[in-house]
Amino acid sequence: MSLLKRLFGLDATASLEQAGKYAKLGKLAMARLELEEALTVIPLADQEMRQKVNVELDRILQLEQADVMGKVEEALKMGDSQKARYFLNVALSRHEAGSAEHQQLLERLRTIPESPEEAQLEDELDSFLRAEVGVNFLDRQRKLEFWKSGFPPYKEE
Repeated sequence: MSLLKRLFGLDATASLEQAGKYAKLGKLAMARLELEEALTVIPLADQEMRQKVNVELDRILQLEQADVMGKVEEALKMGDSQKARYFLNVALSRHEAGSAEHQQLLERLRTIPESPEEAQLEDELDSFLRAEVGVNFLDRQRKLEFWKSGFPPYKEE
């Protein structure tokens, strides 16, 4: 039975072992994915195992955050503000909006100057995203999918 569980990815202990191996290799994102997979397999009644996985998941998330902040510092030392802003945005995406950590990272992001190309791209994207909201956007996506499939877009009557 254990072999079948491993083959189909239904063995939580195997996922924990894999996560440990990935963490030792420095592949934190893969370790996090393995732990998240383990959480989906563990039954709700097994609270002890779920707690163990959650503790390990928190540890991996902290390591990932430290790794990202290290990359921010490295980019700033190299003078690459665009890369630093990118990694700060990655760090921001991992925190809930409005939390103290999120606010600190947001303030730090605001202190790093934008490159002219980045500002121009952001302006272009901002105007595009504001113009393409709601049902109009969904209709365009639907038409695009029909054109990709080789059929002309349909019209609802």
